[in-house]
Amino acid sequence: MPHLFNRLSCPAYKLRPGSRARTNQMGRMNRFDMATGVGMKRGRDTVEKSVFEIGGIVGRYVESVSRYWLETAPLSNPGMLEMLRDRDAEPPRDLVPWAGEFPGKYLTAATQTLVLTGEKRLRRVLERFVAEFVSCQAEDGYLGPWPRAFRLVNRMEYPDGRTIQTWDTWGHYHAMLGLLVWHQHTGDPAALNAARRIGDALVSKFAPDVSPRMAETGCTEMNLAPAHSLALLYKVTKEKAYLELAQRIVEKEFRASGPDGAPLAGDYLRAGLEGLEFYEIPRPRWESLHPVMALAELYTVTGDRRYLSAFCQHWNSIRRLDRHNNGGFSSGEQAQGNPYDMRDIETCCTVAWMAMTVEYLKLTGESCAADELELSLFNSVIGQHSRSGRWATYSTPMNGVRRASYHHIVFQSREGSPELNCCSVNSPRGFGLLSEWAILPRGNGLAINFYGPCRIQTRIPNGISVELVQTTDYPLSGVVKIAVNPSRPAHWSLSARIPCWSSGTRVTINGKPVRRPSPGRYLTLRRCWKRGDTIEITLDMSLHAWPGAEECEGKASLFRGPILLAYDRRFNRTASAPPRLSAESLLSARQADTREYWLKPFLLLETSSEDGRTVKLCDFGSAGEGGTPYFSWLPVSEAEKIRPSPFAPSELDAVVIRLARLSKLFPKFSQLACSIPSNDPVAAQRWLIERILALPDALKAYDSGWQLARSQTDFDAAAQLRRRLHLLMLTGLLQDRYVCELRRKLEAVCSESSCAQRIIWEVEAGPLYPRCDDIRAAQPPGPDVEFRRIPFDPSTELADIRQIHGGRDGFVFVKARLNMPGRSAGKLLYGADGPVKVWINGSEADCRPEARNPARIGQYEAPAGWMDGANTVIFGINTNEGRAWGVVARAIAGNGQ
Repeated sequence: MPHLFNRLSCPAYKLRPGSRARTNQMGRMNRFDMATGVGMKRGRDTVEKSVFEIGGIVGRYVESVSRYWLETAPLSNPGMLEMLRDRDAEPPRDLVPWAGEFPGKYLTAATQTLVLTGEKRLRRVLERFVAEFVSCQAEDGYLGPWPRAFRLVNRMEYPDGRTIQTWDTWGHYHAMLGLLVWHQHTGDPAALNAARRIGDALVSKFAPDVSPRMAETGCTEMNLAPAHSLALLYKVTKEKAYLELAQRIVEKEFRASGPDGAPLAGDYLRAGLEGLEFYEIPRPRWESLHPVMALAELYTVTGDRRYLSAFCQHWNSIRRLDRHNNGGFSSGEQAQGNPYDMRDIETCCTVAWMAMTVEYLKLTGESCAADELELSLFNSVIGQHSRSGRWATYSTPMNGVRRASYHHIVFQSREGSPELNCCSVNSPRGFGLLSEWAILPRGNGLAINFYGPCRIQTRIPNGISVELVQTTDYPLSGVVKIAVNPSRPAHWSLSARIPCWSSGTRVTINGKPVRRPSPGRYLTLRRCWKRGDTIEITLDMSLHAWPGAEECEGKASLFRGPILLAYDRRFNRTASAPPRLSAESLLSARQADTREYWLKPFLLLETSSEDGRTVKLCDFGSAGEGGTPYFSWLPVSEAEKIRPSPFAPSELDAVVIRLARLSKLFPKFSQLACSIPSNDPVAAQRWLIERILALPDALKAYDSGWQLARSQTDFDAAAQLRRRLHLLMLTGLLQDRYVCELRRKLEAVCSESSCAQRIIWEVEAGPLYPRCDDIRAAQPPGPDVEFRRIPFDPSTELADIRQIHGGRDGFVFVKARLNMPGRSAGKLLYGADGPVKVWINGSEADCRPEARNPARIGQYEAPAGWMDGANTVIFGINTNEGRAWGVVARAIAGNGQ
């Protein structure tokens, strides 16, 4: 047999008659035709053929990612397929629970990228990859990496006694999705047949009278995702069994509960229909976006508006409360109801958000969705990737550094697949999705969503071929010239997206001005279009600002068009952190000369700080690519003088964000904060104040005197409440005597305690031991346990054990050392991602068998007899079936410090 990817011996895949490959007449490359998507209403699944040539910064990144990662990934990581071939070998491979997703994620991302490039080399690689992938399918349709006894049961038992929950049906979801996308663009019947065989296996395994139900197999955010791919498969095959299973998952499995009444899944349909915010649902992790997308597909095939309403509620909730300033989604891998949360923003989360947003755009035709996609593309997606295309990040935070995913989450690496992890195979899809939203059918014509140097050949619904050529350096400048070249003159509508941030847009056709368009909407141009017609769009590229709140209070994010600006030490050698900037100097900022930099940023602006120093701000996509720290939340004086950014939460959303934070600070408060009774921000603020005054955990009735439990959690809460009350000055509500009294007493509490945090300065961990079945019986480590240093992030206070367990179930000791300024009877505030036991200076201090993800400071309190000088804290933690990130901890001295 020839080598798997030997290009000399790889026979060209023979497309069946009528397939969609053809020679591109706009250049020498052979390109694939592209289905731009479903229609916006039930029954209109119009497919328009498009061919792309993308230039500019996006085109350069797409070319690099295609050539230096997608074309090489299978050869560099043959374990991606070999783990499927030897799944029944002994001993079994020691895999991460989600390993089965890797081939499908890679295929989806690579195929969508191929649509943009038409690159022959990538096409040959994918033809052979698909052929080998399909050949790994078992006779029963199984296409995963787990042994026969554990197929589609979402569990694996190893010979050494370990048992882990696997994401097997999740892996098959991604396999189906990749195969269907490949079939859509090539007509490959083998790919469709393999997808059907997976669908048949799922229908058989999870028949109505078969136990266990899919929701009972665990990890439901992931393992219920086949509802989406089954709906897609039904649209292609019209096989009712696939639709019936998809609907049964949505109608029954989504709302399944266990014997104790606790929800087993995300309850996505009911929660959406009841208007719950996404962070409030039972399963707010990012993987839930994939089963949620089943709602969109089921609406297109059934017309049931419940599906549409629930899907739109979830999308809007994430956009309002959990989409960050860089267009990324998630904080610590899930929704938090707080776009200011500074935790990791995972690449996979942002890609899922973009895929969901493409669905929303196709369903509703609302241009705000295209604005969101553009924000994510030019900031998060470019920021996730190295300029070479060789690597992508696991996390691309708002402030921080950029680290390659195979460094950050190296625990996912295995023999034969050193570069594979959930993000490396998925990140190119952020670019590839552009093929799904750049241009879409709208009415009897087209909607242009993407601006940038490009040439797109497509068709309008009446069959006329149209070439659209954009000449522009956007988003460096705001001038976009679009040449419209139909194959023959005809009357039809061309809708141009007017971004929500462009308040002074000007548009001309053949030099003649048209009416001034409204921002955040499409400008529909109806006329008889003929070859040579030219549209010129001039967008308002002046700065707009998003004032920070919560963790980012006192700072602001600055945007120039869709580009988020960032402070990078690489361009500012005089200071590592950004100095205070003034709105006045920012409004007069000019583009800086980049010739001195060998690694040039896409955009570089020059301004000055309040103390007169020169400050340079670059585009977020270029920030940190040299390994230096960067900041996108900047100290700006009088930020209100800069026009407000439409990407920022509304006043009412700001109230919801505060409620989300209060719910986490005071668990009992979440019962009160389930809804806001008014659309009036002022009334909502007053309602918030009333709830604050009623907090049973911290604030007592005023007529019985002020009492506040003296704990670090309460001091943190007091500081948060004080900041919120400061913001209420804008509403004039501080004239209320109760609010004034509350603010005065909060000031007293915050000044009374310096709350000096004793940061743990050295963290080590032992090896992975078998799981401790009863954490209460765990004993402290003996002298033979070999500890080694592990990552500890002072900003999040997380001791990261993922490199120790590598996604496996087990038990780990974590040892932390810290210095205290004297003897005291203090406290340890901590949180853990799995069942945990704690020893302080050799004595048992606390045990929490109920601990689960996500860990947070103040989740648990343990009394601590601190010694003067060196102290040792040891945590014994079960890895929660390989999902535990670790423990977070903070030491508090007995005097409140």
